[in-house]
Amino acid sequence: MPFRLGVPELLIILLIIFVIFGAGKLPQIFDALGKGVNKLRNKAAKDTKELEEQEKAEEKAEIKAEEKPAAPAENQSPVQDTKPETPEKENLG
Repeated sequence: MPFRLGVPELLIILLIIFVIFGAGKLPQIFDALGKGVNKLRNKAAKDTKELEEQEKAEEKAEIKAEEKPAAPAENQSPVQDTKPETPEKENLG
């Protein structure tokens, strides 16, 4: 079961922080907390963007590899005749 905090629990936590640190330190604490959360969000967004770009580059490379035809061998022509050679029948007439 996930850990969930409701409004009453958050208020109790804030009251405990207020008692421990006092009113003068609260703005500094919340400012540092906000900056930390902002840095975390920016890093997560940057990592997500880099992963998406890497996936797109890999997909493009795969598509190019699939589109590139294999080079024919030196003694073979690019287009080969698919009919087997059969001798012509002579008319006996």
